[in-house]
Amino acid sequence: MKIVIAALSAPCSLNGVSRHAANLARGLLSLPDPPEVHFLAGSWQKEIFPSSIGRTNSRFHLHMIQIRHSNFARIAWYYRDLPAISSQLEADVMHMAYPSPVRAGAYRCPTVVSLHDLYPFEIPENFGIVRSEISRRLMRQCLGKIDAIACVSDFTKTRIAKWFPSDVSGKALTIPNSIAPLIGAGVAPRQLRDGMPFVLCVAQHRQNKNVPLALRIFAQALRVATLPAQTRFVVVGNSGPDTQRILNEVRKLGLPERVILLSGISDQELLWCYKNLRLKDLDYPSPRH
Repeated sequence: MKIVIAALSAPCSLNGVSRHAANLARGLLSLPDPPEVHFLAGSWQKEIFPSSIGRTNSRFHLHMIQIRHSNFARIAWYYRDLPAISSQLEADVMHMAYPSPVRAGAYRCPTVVSLHDLYPFEIPENFGIVRSEISRRLMRQCLGKIDAIACVSDFTKTRIAKWFPSDVSGKALTIPNSIAPLIGAGVAPRQLRDGMPFVLCVAQHRQNKNVPLALRIFAQALRVATLPAQTRFVVVGNSGPDTQRILNEVRKLGLPERVILLSGISDQELLWCYKNLRLKDLDYPSPRH
């Protein structure tokens, strides 16, 4: 069997979507009788996937796609070029790492998309008026044309029925995010190699993550000595619409020496963070959902 995974996305460093795609490939390759996996990524992602997936398995093929690094170029590539690539690779299953345009009747094999959330519908302020409307249209088009929807959580699956008709929600099933086992103690990110204790918050810089609230709680914990005075607050997540709000809160609270913003760290570095944190902020769904 040949499975093609399309993982072209905007970030040049690891984020939730790209980690999901990498773990999906590693999970498939770990099966007793693994399929042949063809993994498609943008040329700007060339530093991400070789290290996060590895190239030692003869069943794994990494293809770097040379297109312009822009939202429009990616949308056009998914709609216009991906079906032909899928046919050339003789795919038995075409899997998209996130909702992207699907041309009706263009594929000779079943198509699947990973659905991580419904933020464009439920938290449009994450994107702004224009981008949220574009994202909603793209998601409606994709979920309407795709053959199957792999939701990363039961929560996401239950929300599809609110925004989409039954013929769409009926295509959805839950396949939780895969987590590949990592061996060893991990590797400390350069900024955390001095041995000081830290609180860990894994969150993209988006409004629904409410990192400023977590920062205020952290500042209060320092004031009342719930945490040692030298403790730092480490945020792991890509920058986004809420980055400036986070930086403003750091300055307002007088915490420039206590807050570290990290993004795109390796799996081994993230493993080290989880093994050595003093406290972690769990990323629960927003109560507004």
